[in-house]
Amino acid sequence: MTELTPGSRAPVDRRLGYQPSLDGMRAVAVLAVLGFHAFEWPSGGFLGVDVFFVLSGFLITTILLEERIATGAVSFKAFYSRRMLRLFPALAVFLAGYVIVLVASGEASNARFLDALSALLYVSNWVIALGGAFHQEGIGHLWSVAVEEQFYLLWPALLVLLASRGLRSALALAAALTAALVVWRIGLTTTGAPFVRLYYALDTRFDELLVGCLGGIAYVHAGDRLRAIDRGLARRASIAALLLLAVAIVLVPQADYDVLHLGGYTVLAAATLVIVVVCVTGLWPGLERALSAPALVFVGKISYSLYLWHVLVILVASRATFLPEVVREVAQVPLSFAAACASYFFVERPFLRLKERFASRRVVMPERGPGRFPFDPEPSA
Repeated sequence: MTELTPGSRAPVDRRLGYQPSLDGMRAVAVLAVLGFHAFEWPSGGFLGVDVFFVLSGFLITTILLEERIATGAVSFKAFYSRRMLRLFPALAVFLAGYVIVLVASGEASNARFLDALSALLYVSNWVIALGGAFHQEGIGHLWSVAVEEQFYLLWPALLVLLASRGLRSALALAAALTAALVVWRIGLTTTGAPFVRLYYALDTRFDELLVGCLGGIAYVHAGDRLRAIDRGLARRASIAALLLLAVAIVLVPQADYDVLHLGGYTVLAAATLVIVVVCVTGLWPGLERALSAPALVFVGKISYSLYLWHVLVILVASRATFLPEVVREVAQVPLSFAAACASYFFVERPFLRLKERFASRRVVMPERGPGRFPFDPEPSA
């Protein structure tokens, strides 16, 4: 395989382009999380967050490497400007809504405002992981948003450093780092680290993101080889991965969480990556079509806002005691979607249109389709 070098143009068939099936995966992930929070079913629906981690690693890595190949370098200024405009406005509006709920319910306090500030600064996961006082009601789910933001801060520079030796070396070094982090988490688990330390901290979840990164490096480095995999083998691997994820989503909470901490997260991340790779390489068109269903694609597009707002909406609905319980429960889902749509159309999209003004360089990327970041429905360049 010819090594791709900075400044060279990637062959057309290696470029990712827009993949509706990945929007479909986002939809399945966010719906699992929504069901878990609203109805406590599926009982392992929280694992939808782990699917997002893998998607983040895969998509961020491919876009950074494609930029490096197309231009010879990565513009960190443009990257972080795009990320800020993509993610921060919707988060800020959501947290403003959270503060309004606190004030209206008479629960406003300096401690709650500090909790909101830590979420706004993307450090809530560490506050929780280190045993700090943090009122999770309404905003506890933002720990995963903090993990992803910390990943965005660390990975681009690290990827450029690893790729300076070539993508083959980057793949090997990233795999070694992934293995080291798995061993690190196993060590923490076996020495009695508390659950919050294992569940919420960046270092104990970074391997899931790195699994996606490994897939992104492999896709850019050897996309043609991936497409040459036997389709029957790819289908069987996909079926096994889908079954593993389905069983985990249904049964994991009935098992010891140590199963996850001792390597389960990494195994589930690998299963997710199998599905991602099979979809983006077209090895199983049927799976790709199923995940590209219009309804799933739409939910995938609003998934960031849906993830932000659903917990707060559920909290407010649960306190509407003047309504029958069945009405409150049924209303949670449509109200969550209503809040998500309002956030998507009136906050996310206007700021997405501003991204171009803050990008210092234009990168030649695939011509068709919107951007490839998780929750990103507009051009990313």
